[in-house]
Amino acid sequence: MRFGYGANANPKDHAAFEARFGFPLIEAWAMTETGGGALIAASREPRHVGTRCIGKEPPGLEVLIDEIWNCSCASPAPIRGAGSSPAT
Repeated sequence: MRFGYGANANPKDHAAFEARFGFPLIEAWAMTETGGGALIAASREPRHVGTRCIGKEPPGLEVLIDEIWNCSCASPAPIRGAGSSPAT
C-alpha cells in the first residue's frame, strides 16, 4: 500500500497511524456536486499531520471562503449540480 486517503482523521492518532503502518494518510476535501472538479488533498509537503489540514488548492481551482464560512469553488471544468444543466 502506498497511501491511505480520506477525510477527518483523528488528529491524536494520525501520526501514530502513519508510524505503525508505514504509509501516509492523505487528508482531502471534495464536493460530490462537482463530480471531482473541486478536490483538495494534502498530498504534498508540508502535510501538517495531526492538524486536519486538507492542503492547498491545485492550479486552476479557485476557492473562496466568505465571512460566515460558506465555501464556493470555481473550476476550469464544467460543474454539474443536481439538475441536468451545468452550474455557473
